Amino acid sequence: RNAGILIVTESFYRTAHVRNVLVEDNEIVNVQTQRGPYDPRPSLLATGQPGIDIGAELPEQNLSGVVVRRNTVRNTQRDAIRVRGNACDVGIADNDLDAIRQFNFVLNHVRRPGCNIACPGNRANGGPADHPDCAANPMPVVTPVPATP
Repeated sequence: RNAGILIVTESFYRTAHVRNVLVEDNEIVNVQTQRGPYDPRPSLLATGQPGIDIGAELPEQNLSGVVVRRNTVRNTQRDAIRVRGNACDVGIADNDLDAIRQFNFVLNHVRRPGCNIACPGNRANGGPADHPDCAANPMPVVTPVPATP
């Protein structure tokens, strides 16, 4: 009953800052559309999270340099991709969104100088799905770190 992919800093859990993250080539399907087999409750109590949730709750928390590209998000109870809170320098590009029950993008981030949210080249149900608040912004650059053997 959570987001398909959750990239956040949360004060309650005292999680660390988030920097330099690449989410690429994933398929996220059926987010909060049915009750999980492990859940004994009789009804679906969805939390309202999207397919991909990106955010930082408090001003002292830092989330920056996140790129979400070439993913498929299909059949979500709520939104496809949400950027919220103190998120900075987030790029959402070339994703395919389909059967989204609410919004393709929700941008509830704190707008401040030097912090961009970019969203070029996304598609919803086969057509363009760029958000007017972020379509022209430059994509952030992330530096992949090689996996250690």
